[in-house]
Amino acid sequence: DNSMPQLGYLQLQSASALFPLTAGDQAFQSPDFHQGRQQLVYISTESGQAELWLSDRRLQQKKQLTRLGGTLKYPRWSHDGRRVLFVSRKAESVQDRLSIVDVETGQLSYVKTGLQMHGRPAWWHDDSAVLLPQKGQLLKFDLTLLQSEVVTEVGADFAQMPDETGFYFSKGRSSGLWWQSTAEGVPAQQLLTADEFSDPFAWTASKNAVYFLRQQDNGVALKVWRSGASLQQLVLLPSEQVNLSSSPAFDEVAERLVLEFSPVPRIDIMRWQLR
Repeated sequence: DNSMPQLGYLQLQSASALFPLTAGDQAFQSPDFHQGRQQLVYISTESGQAELWLSDRRLQQKKQLTRLGGTLKYPRWSHDGRRVLFVSRKAESVQDRLSIVDVETGQLSYVKTGLQMHGRPAWWHDDSAVLLPQKGQLLKFDLTLLQSEVVTEVGADFAQMPDETGFYFSKGRSSGLWWQSTAEGVPAQQLLTADEFSDPFAWTASKNAVYFLRQQDNGVALKVWRSGASLQQLVLLPSEQVNLSSSPAFDEVAERLVLEFSPVPRIDIMRWQLR
């Protein structure tokens, strides 16, 4: 049996089960989808080491984007679809590098942030800056000036910015979902309470909705929040199948969510190790 993490999808209009996109002895992780390009980026060990890959929505027409031979984490598409932002680390290093790869040319660049460790980064709406969680604060780091400013007063662990009006963010486990407008002087607004939204990384935002996973007593629920509408539960998944530390990817045209999942229940692996 394969215990490597894999990618699968949920059809949102008729969500009933997770359908696998990958299977085998290689790991597939951390998907992100670009609506304009209709392409996925993800991390895979297909080449023998964890590297960044590009594919179509069916995990075909693949292209390897990096050959770093170290650690890669948290890939995110730029809004214009030209670059992918991620965190990397050399095999022998203890310091993160905020990394950007040009998808067409393969050119890599490293942003000198002055930080040793990086949380999960996200792009500013016009790709001129990145949002960086750092010690409970969310920084806007300008990629040209190489300067940062604090953009939330209430702290943040992970943010996503679908357009210029503002960004969604989470503040850690069981702290709810928040919205910060880019309008000057507007305080952060809590959209979902800790009782409604508990896992800080297992969500993705479009311009009109936030899809998120929530651990419940009877499994992991996929829910959707839309402004001005009531919360809707789409499907209930087995707890041992879903990785709540990985963010799902939203494919608007195909109306589906791409998720990282475990094809072998983790509880079975634990039992096997204890014997």
